[in-house]
Amino acid sequence: MNYHMAIDMWSLGCILAELKTGFPIFPGENEQEQLSCIMEVLGVPDKEFINRSSRKRLFFGASIPTAPQRQCLTRCRSPDSTGAPRPVVNSKGRRRRPGTKTLAQVLRCDDADFIDFIAKCLVWDPEKRMK
Repeated sequence: MNYHMAIDMWSLGCILAELKTGFPIFPGENEQEQLSCIMEVLGVPDKEFINRSSRKRLFFGASIPTAPQRQCLTRCRSPDSTGAPRPVVNSKGRRRRPGTKTLAQVLRCDDADFIDFIAKCLVWDPEKRMK
């Protein structure tokens, strides 16, 4: 995705979270695990958002074709690559699963206003992110 001012809000949310907890909110070892860390808390971005990424094939596998798509594969192009996130295992053997942690858990906090502020900073789509 292109960078613009909305990334500053994402960064602010990450910095405030780290100041609160003393740890990075998304401690990925590399780009793939970084995305897995984010999806563990925020869930998988919607397909329209994924489709806007020029690098989606690095992070998301091909969709499992439905019956009509399987029939079409013999005479059409292959289905797009907006399926499930590619599995990533870090150096410690850990595999992260999308949507398995809440923001409150990661922030180790029950301050609803703080959690809400960070959540608004960490919206997937920069056009919908708090500005």
